[in-house]
Amino acid sequence: MRVTIFGASGAIGWHALDASLEAHHTITALARDPAALSGIGGAHLRVIKGDIAKAEDVAAAIAGSEAVISTVGPTSNTPDQVALFDAWAQHLVAGMQSHGVRRLVLLSGAAVEVPGRPKTLADGIASTVVRLLARHVVAAKQREFEIVSASDLDWIAARPPRVVAGPRTGRYRAGMDVRLGPRSRVRQADLADFLVAQLSDDRWLRQAPFVTS
Repeated sequence: MRVTIFGASGAIGWHALDASLEAHHTITALARDPAALSGIGGAHLRVIKGDIAKAEDVAAAIAGSEAVISTVGPTSNTPDQVALFDAWAQHLVAGMQSHGVRRLVLLSGAAVEVPGRPKTLADGIASTVVRLLARHVVAAKQREFEIVSASDLDWIAARPPRVVAGPRTGRYRAGMDVRLGPRSRVRQADLADFLVAQLSDDRWLRQAPFVTS
């Protein structure tokens, strides 16, 4: 499959890129610094220099692909990130629609609220803590989710709790009703494994499951 990955030079994105190449997908990656992805993937990876804040760069990266994975996350806990992610999500949806690309696998977050899916008490407490400590980060990802979920795309949004480093184990759970707590976590490589699997799995289509160990 021809896949565009946004955020491929980040920690989770790098694992998603690695897993995608391992699955024999052909990848296009958008990066502000293409050198960060040099020497990876050979002929199966095309890196385009660009910025998610620019609609034309986002659309150019999507052109010719069959699916998109986004692991883009805020770079700081500041108000400007909310505006950036509002613009980015709109560029993403518009770019996919203009090029006829339907499948979007989005890295979201456990603190992002999904309408009609109330959290348990423990989940609510954990989300409140995250919102207090990183409210602009959460607001940015919330806005991103709202724009994507309101679109007609075939989206899947993964909502992990704390993400930690570590090799892939294959031991993780996904579900809308998975209980989370203060100690919930998932490894970067396991989360990436889930994201890549969603390229061809319709189980969570237009849903936002929690993903945790």
